Amino acid sequence: MALAKGWNNTRGSRWNQSQNRGWSRYWAPTQNFNDGACVIYGVKNASERGMLPGSSLVVKYEYLRYAKRVVGMGRYWGARQNNVVVDMLIRVQLLTDISTQDVIVMEDGTQFNILQIQQILDQVPPFMDLSLQRRVDVYDITSVSEPDINTAGND
Repeated sequence: MALAKGWNNTRGSRWNQSQNRGWSRYWAPTQNFNDGACVIYGVKNASERGMLPGSSLVVKYEYLRYAKRVVGMGRYWGARQNNVVVDMLIRVQLLTDISTQDVIVMEDGTQFNILQIQQILDQVPPFMDLSLQRRVDVYDITSVSEPDINTAGND
């Protein structure tokens, strides 16, 4: 049977199974971030030179959408073995300048420390899972300074 010009009969062929792996080579699962929005703050030293260190917050990302994830048994009990409690797990888009030093504030004002960042690059769009621990001593968010555009990234 002759095929139309431009079509190949590769269905089930050895090349299709070993090299192309069907449609999975071209298709990747997608991810939604529909559960809410959070603000990510960077922590910086706000004290004068020679004085006791005092930290303040600087906004990194003001409106970052996230998806809530289930904290699995392995993650939960693995953290408990190290005397750490993982209170929440969220999935956000891939951002390279987020670190475990940063503070996340949810829409209701709850503040979290980032315990772990896991980058997942094989889905569309690339994202990262953030393991969060609720802060006991909270920062005063009313006195947060906005980042200076002229000096951003020059620290």
